[in-house]
Amino acid sequence: MEHVRALNMIDLAFYGRRVLGKVWRSKGSQAVLDAWHDYHAHLTIPVQNRPANEGEQRDWNGRCDELFTNLLDRLAAVMSYKFERAALKGGSYSPEAHGTVALQHQAIRHLAIEVLAGNKNLPMEVKAWPVDATVAEQQRNTQAELVQNQREMMGDFKQILERLVEHAVGPRAEALAPAEPEARINGR
Repeated sequence: MEHVRALNMIDLAFYGRRVLGKVWRSKGSQAVLDAWHDYHAHLTIPVQNRPANEGEQRDWNGRCDELFTNLLDRLAAVMSYKFERAALKGGSYSPEAHGTVALQHQAIRHLAIEVLAGNKNLPMEVKAWPVDATVAEQQRNTQAELVQNQREMMGDFKQILERLVEHAVGPRAEALAPAEPEARINGR
């Protein structure tokens, strides 16, 4: 947290002097501000431009280290400290694992937001359903009984309809009754 606070103070510490409404700063202070703004711009890239995989993350981290080294180099020069650039670059510790973890956390947060907002679905693939052999056998037997009962009911229903047709009375009954072939031939 101290690191972030110190970086955020750079704009104030190297602002320069205001004389007659105009800001005056040394070339060294301007170089520090330029290096800081380059580093800040790299750190605050939009989400869609952030590294998407470990290779891109390594490249992004390398560029971060380079920009941070540039900032330290400019700070050392303006403060009259004598450091070799290699010492500044090699003296800071920036583990790659932290960058990888940060990338993974960012990806998880981004995916969670997309899913919760309804913009993305979770891919799901059912590999197998747990099946109990006893329950499956009972299910098959129950289905077979249901089919048999339906067949019996349809047979009973057919018999009931046939009986109703035999005992039908009225004009509808005449239409349902089978016509005698001889009556049609003789015109009766």
